[in-house]
Amino acid sequence: MIDLTTKRQSPDDVEALETKQQSSVSDLAVEHALLDRKSRQLLKKKRRRIQHGGGSKQDVIDAFGEQASASVMVKVDEYLRKEKTKQLKISDVQQLLFWVLADGVNPKWILLRHKPLIENVVFVMVDSLGHDFLISNTKDLPKLASIFDVACPIMIPSSLFTRMSVLHYYHNCTNRIKGFKPRNNAKRQLPKATSHRPPISHYMLTEQELKQNEYPLSTILETDPNFTQFDLRPAEAEEEGEIAADDIVIDKEEKETTESVDGDEEVEPESKRRKPNETETIHSTTTAKSETVLGSTVEEISTETKKEEISGDCDQKGNLPSLDQLVGMDCEMVVTENGFELARCSIVNDQSTVIFDKFCKPKSPILDYSTRWSGITEETLRNVTTSLEDIQSDLKKLLFKDTIIGGHSLENDLKALKIFHANVIDTALLYPHSAGPPIKSSLKYLTKRFLNRDIQCSESGHDSSEDAIAALELIKLKVKKGTSFGVSISNGESLFSVMNRFRKPCTMIADAAILKRFATSAVSAIICENDSEVVQKSKQAVQGTSAFVWSVLKGPALKKEISAESVRKVDSNISEIYECCRKNTLFIVATGQGMTYQAKSLQEKKMKIIKDGNRDSWSAADQKELDILMSSSQNGLVFVGIK
Repeated sequence: MIDLTTKRQSPDDVEALETKQQSSVSDLAVEHALLDRKSRQLLKKKRRRIQHGGGSKQDVIDAFGEQASASVMVKVDEYLRKEKTKQLKISDVQQLLFWVLADGVNPKWILLRHKPLIENVVFVMVDSLGHDFLISNTKDLPKLASIFDVACPIMIPSSLFTRMSVLHYYHNCTNRIKGFKPRNNAKRQLPKATSHRPPISHYMLTEQELKQNEYPLSTILETDPNFTQFDLRPAEAEEEGEIAADDIVIDKEEKETTESVDGDEEVEPESKRRKPNETETIHSTTTAKSETVLGSTVEEISTETKKEEISGDCDQKGNLPSLDQLVGMDCEMVVTENGFELARCSIVNDQSTVIFDKFCKPKSPILDYSTRWSGITEETLRNVTTSLEDIQSDLKKLLFKDTIIGGHSLENDLKALKIFHANVIDTALLYPHSAGPPIKSSLKYLTKRFLNRDIQCSESGHDSSEDAIAALELIKLKVKKGTSFGVSISNGESLFSVMNRFRKPCTMIADAAILKRFATSAVSAIICENDSEVVQKSKQAVQGTSAFVWSVLKGPALKKEISAESVRKVDSNISEIYECCRKNTLFIVATGQGMTYQAKSLQEKKMKIIKDGNRDSWSAADQKELDILMSSSQNGLVFVGIK
């Protein structure tokens, strides 16, 4: 069995392949000798064209016979020595895809024989497989070893431990790819509106997205008695269909004590962020794009992941669907002995009118008012007697289970309120960052870019009512403009968009969260709940009409102990897809960041220490261990073979 830690190749291997090509030509010499001079010259031209990667399938058959087949020789060691580097880049793999399926440039790290015969590419991504993982589990991957001769080291640029970040780099095609120029430069122009305007329920987070973005889940009602949820809407309220003006709750006396807030920072408030930054925060994220699933949109076929639609499309005049059940929310928090606790809550209705705005006195002693972000000072809360329970009671009179709450990074607001609510629209996910997940744009940036308005401009901190209005208007704009509005890839182009330009049908097979982030109208998207479904759907897709099939396997669960059985299952899954591929299919397997459980745990530990202000407990040894683990997670592998 081969060593998957990167098999060394000698120049003799390349010479052997070239000799094999010459031998194949010699076998046809007698037959070609019987042809006239003009025909022989034509065949020579065809062979030269094929050797340079050109020509057609028929040219290969004419020059080398009916039995000709494609083959591959990976010259990665020679290439890396010339480039004076240790790893391939993801752009090198993208260049290979474009070389085979589009009008790309011949990559120097791989030699394809009879390239015109390759009409299909199957790309399998296995996130839980990594460089170190494969080295320690080689004996449990015999089928992978039988398919591929060489494992090529590849650099994974992201140190953020999410599946989305790795997929983003393969999906986003930039001018770093040799010979490729992306069609659009989304960073310099606003995304255009689309005629597809689904109901507002399309933009609500699914249960899976709530979990991925660390929102309170329904199970917390059983484990934490302090958490509550909203009640069902009373019959009379359902008939009215909106929040009455009499329900507006604003503590005017407390409101008058509020200082002018709005900061000139591009960051989210610390109380709303786990790691403050000048321009963005880091979380796991997905986007609200429209996806075509073999002729149907994801929301039409995935009844388990999409909530029941609340309202219909925009009318012919482009008016918004009914937004009576939509409110905007924003909260401000302060740091106490028990962490972040609620200090202010603001809610606005669909007309951007403030209907609730109250301050809250935390139970625990306050350590830091975080005035720079919260706008809360000691004077602000001096005479406040309202408790968290009072806020919860007031909100339950205003909001109901079917109310749609919109806001920016609402997971922290709901945690501070100690409320579980499923109907949520998050503008941090609605307008994805141009660099891709898991990075998020700040509310200030989104408001300036899409609403052309400045917020958070005061040095005194943020104003929760202003932030709630901004988030609400961003949601209304998205609903009005359609799913593609606000979704862009900076300085790049979607891989599927490139394939679509060259009339190459594409299929992506993955779970709903991945498809919602990456699938567009240019790709047929197939939703699967587990790896078994991915394998079965992939086996069907590789026999279909798609020139490019991208399958995403989860692999073993990302935890400390992984059984040999789960490793062999991954090996079997890859083999099953390979065996169903057509002859002369280019088959690629790429790994992700591997087992990142320990590195992610250390990262969370460090962030918690920083948040608690106890930096001395984070030692140099801890940092060194984290650096080693993060460096290891950036080492990936890619396998290339021909069926």
